[in-house]
Amino acid sequence: FKHTEIQKLNLTRNPIKNKGAKSIANMIMRGSDVKIDDLNLTECQITYQGAASIFLSLKRSFELTKLTLDGNNLSNKFMPELS
Repeated sequence: FKHTEIQKLNLTRNPIKNKGAKSIANMIMRGSDVKIDDLNLTECQITYQGAASIFLSLKRSFELTKLTLDGNNLSNKFMPELS
């Protein structure tokens, strides 16, 4: 489909886990025709690996302006990678 812009994608409490987070990261990295401004992944059972995949993809694409990862299984070791 042609270029689609999504203002807000709210996947709160959908158990996408790391596999789903990595799929989202791949979509962001490919620079697909779907652009998302605000991505809410609250309580999606994502761990450090899934969050790291999304974060690394954002280093290549600055389309996303807001990312919410509250309520996931993230450890403090994720925090240093944010800088």
